[in-house]
Amino acid sequence: MESDVLILPNNPLYAMTLDGSLPPSWERKASDLGHFPNFVADSQTGLLRPASRQELDEYLHGGEYYERLDNMDEYEIEVVEL
Repeated sequence: MESDVLILPNNPLYAMTLDGSLPPSWERKASDLGHFPNFVADSQTGLLRPASRQELDEYLHGGEYYERLDNMDEYEIEVVEL
């Protein structure tokens, strides 16, 4: 008999489980915006959250993006405007 496992944030599987997973509230945000939202990673937790274009700009230019990079210890990620 298999037992259920609770994966906590300090478990290496935590990030693998959540990487790329859309947050449960994304459909509501899409409905509010009238289109598919952008997604940004929280600087502390790395969890994705939906963001409007203005929220994405604030994320990229307000410092939270660089906080996220500091927390990830990765500086070679390139942001490309489409």
